[in-house]
Amino acid sequence: MQRLNRDERAARCSSRRDGDNQEIMSISEIFQVIRADITEGERAPVSILQKPKILSIGGCVTEILAGRMNRLADVTHLWRVSVPCLMSKKVDGRTYFESHDNQLSDRINFELTKQAQRKLRAGGYAFLLFDPTSDFTNDYYEKDGCIISDMESAMLAPNWKWPDGFIENGWTRISPRSHHYLEIYYHYLMELIKLSEEIGVPLVAMKRRACANKITHDGVVGLGDSDSPEINWWVDLLWAKIDGLLGKLNVLDLNGRFSITSFDAPYGEAKFHPIEEFYDYAAYKLMGLMRFSDDLISEVMLNVYRERASRRLAIHSERDGLIHERNGLAQERESLIRERDGLVQEREGLIHERDGLVHEREGLIHERNGLVHERDDLIQARDGLVQERDGVIHERGGLIHERDELTQERESLICERDRLAREREVLIQERNSLMQDRDALRLSLDNLAADQEYKQAREIERAHIASECHRQELAAISEARETALAENAANLLALRSLQEGYGDLSRRHEELSAQQSRLFNELRLEGGPMALRDVLPLARAWRPIIRGIGRVKRFFRRSIAAQATDRGGLHGK
Repeated sequence: MQRLNRDERAARCSSRRDGDNQEIMSISEIFQVIRADITEGERAPVSILQKPKILSIGGCVTEILAGRMNRLADVTHLWRVSVPCLMSKKVDGRTYFESHDNQLSDRINFELTKQAQRKLRAGGYAFLLFDPTSDFTNDYYEKDGCIISDMESAMLAPNWKWPDGFIENGWTRISPRSHHYLEIYYHYLMELIKLSEEIGVPLVAMKRRACANKITHDGVVGLGDSDSPEINWWVDLLWAKIDGLLGKLNVLDLNGRFSITSFDAPYGEAKFHPIEEFYDYAAYKLMGLMRFSDDLISEVMLNVYRERASRRLAIHSERDGLIHERNGLAQERESLIRERDGLVQEREGLIHERDGLVHEREGLIHERNGLVHERDDLIQARDGLVQERDGVIHERGGLIHERDELTQERESLICERDRLAREREVLIQERNSLMQDRDALRLSLDNLAADQEYKQAREIERAHIASECHRQELAAISEARETALAENAANLLALRSLQEGYGDLSRRHEELSAQQSRLFNELRLEGGPMALRDVLPLARAWRPIIRGIGRVKRFFRRSIAAQATDRGGLHGK
């Protein structure tokens, strides 16, 4: 069914006409085989093709796929040129900006002047190959309808920086992962279709997805790139948006299972770098779209496989050389190990000899240090003896001088001793007289002390008697105080009971008064007060009760007043 749809699409493409109402050549009619053979060296004869010109735009995928056709066509690739960059307006006025890199300046000028569109118009190309998926690798900038790629993107070129003041001059950043970019892509794809119909160049669009998996020694595993699912979502949304334009395109629909990357993929492992077999599959699909014969398909793929086999042979040869070199290095390593072991033994002997010499040197050094220390001690002792000798000489002079002084002092002391002996005799006589005076005074002192002791004993006895009287008086006062406190406590309890009784009688008096008033009110006649004869018997009945209550109240008042007076006197005492 897909083959029928592809044949019908190819038929529609072959029946299109350009602006001059001339029929546009289909992709299958581009390659015409000339019936002549040539011999390339010692190889088998191959058919000569009248080589058409192919233009590819985009990234590495379109470059490699178009490069597979280089034996049959002249291939030109415009690196990182997208459909919006190709078909948007050029910038009027100044279009060249200098920078630190001439290649960057040339690329900016190439984008601003839309030289890619000029090349497409005037190049006489057989068809244009482009890949919408590769446009999602970097952002874009727009100004006055001109769209250019982000020159600072690592996918475009390494270490490129915008010229100073370029981006600030009115350029707006556009992300391919936005609905705005999808609208822009749809608009400029329509412009490209119109241009292809005008100049008679068929369009081949690659429908693929970014790599979400990779091949390792464990099999097919996830790439681990969080951007891949999002990019594939936007790619699917883009193809859904341009679905109405697919009738005017030659769509190279590539199965998503081939969108797998690996470490040996062209340009390295990445989400936009599928494995090399992907390009074989895409080349077969493209040549099937072109309706190549088996000879042409074999011619194209044989060169690819021959280059791949040569590359593998070179890899194997390099591997064999590396193995041989490894073996040589292993033998050399063994010899070096043996030499190292000999040197290690020699080194150990030299180390042992060195250690003996070092030990001997250390012994000599220690002996030298001991001799030096002993010499220093002797010098120090000699200096000490010299100083001691000088000190003794000086001290001897001082002692001689001191001996002379002491001699003089001894003579003066002898004179003074004689004088003191005479004074001592006088003092002895005076001491004897003083001793007699002392004995007399001591006897008088003993008499005074006995008299004083008698007086003190008498005063102490009087104090004891007064203290005993005072203690008895205090005991009596304490007993009276305790008795008063006990009476006060009893009076307080009696007062509390009297107050409670007084309160009870007061309540009863109030109740009886209330009953009396209520009774008088109930005994009133309807037309006026009761008759006196009716009231007097009742008053005579109530009078004793009221008088008794009044006497009780007066008694309680006097009792309470007396208790308060007694308590105040007790507190005063």
